[in-house]
Amino acid sequence: MKKPLVTRNEIAEAIALHTTCMLTREIPGAIANYFMITRRFYTRTDKAVINKLLIAEIRDYLIEQGRLRYATVAAEMRKEAHRVTGKNLNIEKPAPVTSATPTPAVNVIPNIGDTIDSQTLLKMVNEARKLCSEKPVRNNDFIARV
Repeated sequence: MKKPLVTRNEIAEAIALHTTCMLTREIPGAIANYFMITRRFYTRTDKAVINKLLIAEIRDYLIEQGRLRYATVAAEMRKEAHRVTGKNLNIEKPAPVTSATPTPAVNVIPNIGDTIDSQTLLKMVNEARKLCSEKPVRNNDFIARV
């Protein structure tokens, strides 16, 4: 079992002491920096990894307390993932071979990174509703709303 870097009580105390005039979405980064300095995590070589772990733990705590919306955190995490993968990928597209491949009989929808199918979206919505103690949405109701 993974031992957390800081306890929930320490996170609660740090949030209460250091974030009175701060926007809620800025709290995880500020508290992570506070712990990086006070616990001397910054002397380690894996500073970025520890910082991400701290921010994730603090975000989880804020979601549990209801001070941070799950949808906001999920959107920020998706943006971060797109930013990281976008910088690391240097793929050269090969030249298309039109003469060797036959044209498909059915129109194929290209896979774009930001698209998501309705079933996956429904699962994500229901997970978020569970965190907020709300009833899950059924498939037919969801499609009617979208």
